[in-house]
Amino acid sequence: AIVPDVPDVDGLVTDRPGLALAAQGADCAVIGIATADGWIGAVHCGWQGLVRGVVASAVERMAAAGSPLHAPMAHVGPTICARCYPVDAARAEQVAAVVPDAAVEIDGRPAVDLRAGLAVQLRDLGVSATWDPRCTAESPELYSHRRDGRTGRQALALVRRSA
Repeated sequence: AIVPDVPDVDGLVTDRPGLALAAQGADCAVIGIATADGWIGAVHCGWQGLVRGVVASAVERMAAAGSPLHAPMAHVGPTICARCYPVDAARAEQVAAVVPDAAVEIDGRPAVDLRAGLAVQLRDLGVSATWDPRCTAESPELYSHRRDGRTGRQALALVRRSA
């Protein structure tokens, strides 16, 4: 059975076999998380997600639902790079207050480095990670809201195959 989109959430977690989860983004990071004990999560994370701790929230929900979080791993899909993600000073300050490594300066302008912020957050959670190194704004084969204005979305999907 297909379950419709879940509106107004940045992440979903489950331990149910056969249920696929997906996260979409067009510059924001899409992250798949899996544990050796059978939990999976799909997370969408931009600058606001860094500040709100959406990755930590997904991991915490797995634990609250009973996962011992055995050997958690993540894959971070393509995301906009810091060079292509200049922001205003107020946004940079919001990010710096929570994830200082993600608030950077590029060519004298404040910017957000989603990869650096996620690396810190994943490390602090004890989650090992792999990364798609591509910048959505610099890679013409990828969707980028910053580059194109109105755009499509990349999706990262994962499913737990068996119990």
